Amino acid sequence: MEHERQASGETLAATIRTLWHGQQRHARSDGTVVDVSLEEAETAVGPAVCLVQWFTSGLVVRKS
Repeated sequence: MEHERQASGETLAATIRTLWHGQQRHARSDGTVVDVSLEEAETAVGPAVCLVQWFTSGLVVRKS
């Protein structure tokens, strides 16, 4: 492994990118609804719960 540790900010950004780019929007610009499979929805829950926990517990703070 090239890096033994990854900066916490990089981990946060990677988790947000994974969730943001990996999920589909609920509706297209024309208003039609996009069907999402149960598997796709369940896959998004893990990183979403992780992010919520990080933010609500105060582990993520704005860098000054």
